[in-house]
Amino acid sequence: MIRWGNKGFSLNVQEENVFVGFLFGYPLDCPYSQSVITGFKQIEKKTPDSSTIIGYYKSEIQKLDLFTENVGFFGNPELKWLINRPVNQEKIDRFMDILAETVKKIKQQLTN
Repeated sequence: MIRWGNKGFSLNVQEENVFVGFLFGYPLDCPYSQSVITGFKQIEKKTPDSSTIIGYYKSEIQKLDLFTENVGFFGNPELKWLINRPVNQEKIDRFMDILAETVKKIKQQLTN
């Protein structure tokens, strides 16, 4: 589920009244620049077995060599992909697969 805000969007997994924001995106003209930032802390706060999910999510996106910056996002350590160079379709497809698998893992935890 995509939730739009004043400065960008978040990708969320929704189960009843629980929303787990696991990825945040921002446009060029915001303080984070045009970027995508992980939501590890949201997963940690709202998912029972968060360490397994975060471990998978973090290790897989780091393999893409796109998320190169550690940022203090709302006071939490997250990874940031500064979108400032072309990316090949293979990496985009792999990133989408990682997101889909992360959603699946979060949903499994929320329904157990």
